[in-house]
Amino acid sequence: KLPEDMFLQTQDTDKEYPLSWAKIRKNGTLLVETGETGNEKYHHGIFVDIFPYDYYESEEVIKKLQWSRTTKDEKNKYPKGSLKRIFAGLYANVFCFASMRAIEKKRLYLIEHRDEYTADKCQFFSYAADVGYVYPNTVDEILPVKLAENVFEGYSFYIPNKPDRLLEATYGSDYMQLPPVEKRKTHAKKIGVNF
Repeated sequence: KLPEDMFLQTQDTDKEYPLSWAKIRKNGTLLVETGETGNEKYHHGIFVDIFPYDYYESEEVIKKLQWSRTTKDEKNKYPKGSLKRIFAGLYANVFCFASMRAIEKKRLYLIEHRDEYTADKCQFFSYAADVGYVYPNTVDEILPVKLAENVFEGYSFYIPNKPDRLLEATYGSDYMQLPPVEKRKTHAKKIGVNF
């Protein structure tokens, strides 16, 4: 039911799209993110992410998924071919090989058997395991969502039940503080309209 100037991007609607979550893209626009060239054979319009959420019964599962993601992210901070990246890669893929493989297998198992471990009675509610980023958010921090009137440029939006607790659990107690200028990063390398 999207208007013609919008495109729902999933791995079903855009075969070259590499991510597990959906995006709604604006046709006739361009957004090239860090790590992309802009020449990839998938839609590059300006977008809004649509992240699936799952219920989790155990915080231990969340911690293991977080550890796996953090290790991979640390390695990717360093330039390809640099000694730091090589050592981080050795640490992640040799010294932690067994643990990383076990966590990855568990992540894939969780994706395949999602219906077996997700249920309304679970305590935690966060990004789906295949998104790669999960946080120890409790169900009551997010559900039921509530309508916040005139919260952004005169528009009303549905927001999580306890937004401050959710943001603190996700980003830390200082989530309202801007990071120092040198630590502010953008995903976008190039943005354009009317393409």
